[in-house]
Amino acid sequence: MKEYRAELDPLGTLVWKTMEGWDGRNSNRIIKKLDRIIDKNPCLITAYNSKCTILEDEGRTEELTLLTEKAYNIVLDRILDSNGNYPDSLPYSCLENRPLLEVLVNQASEKWASADWNEAEKIMRQLLEMNPDDNHGIRIMLLAVFERIGKNDFWDMFPEDDYSSLEKWFNEKGAGYDVLKGYVGV
Repeated sequence: MKEYRAELDPLGTLVWKTMEGWDGRNSNRIIKKLDRIIDKNPCLITAYNSKCTILEDEGRTEELTLLTEKAYNIVLDRILDSNGNYPDSLPYSCLENRPLLEVLVNQASEKWASADWNEAEKIMRQLLEMNPDDNHGIRIMLLAVFERIGKNDFWDMFPEDDYSSLEKWFNEKGAGYDVLKGYVGV
C-alpha cells in the first residue's frame, strides 16, 4: 500500500502566527503577509489554505476559486506519482497531510458549488479512497452530488446543528449507492 506523508515546513509556523493576528478588519494586511510567505515557498499549502479562509470570509469568490484551483494543482503535483496515480492512502491522522486534504476538500466543494457534478464526484470518490475514515464528511457531500442537490440548497435543507435530520437523510438515501454503503448506519 502506497501512503503519502507530507513534510513539515518551518514557514508553516509563520503562517499560524500571521493568522493569529487576523481579526476580520485587517484582511488585506494579512493577505499581503501570506503572499510574502507564498513567495518564499510557493508550495506551502498551509499559506494557501489560510488565504482561502480569508477570501471566503470576505466573499471574494472569484479570487477564492482561482486560489483554490492553484493550490489544488500544487497538491496534485506533490501527491500523484509519475504515472498520475493517487496514493493509496493519505491519512488524516498524519498531521502533515491535513493541509493537503483540506485543499482537496475545498476543490471538491468548489466543483460542487459550481454544479460541476462529474469533477466533484471524481475528487470526492478519490478522497474517500485515500482517507476512508472520512474526517471531512465527504460521504455526505458525495451523496448530495449523486442526488444533484446544489451546495447552497443542500445546506438550506438542514437547520444548523441538526445532525439527526442530516444523518437520517444520509442513511435513507446513501443506501442506494455502493460507494456509500459502508458509511450508512454507522
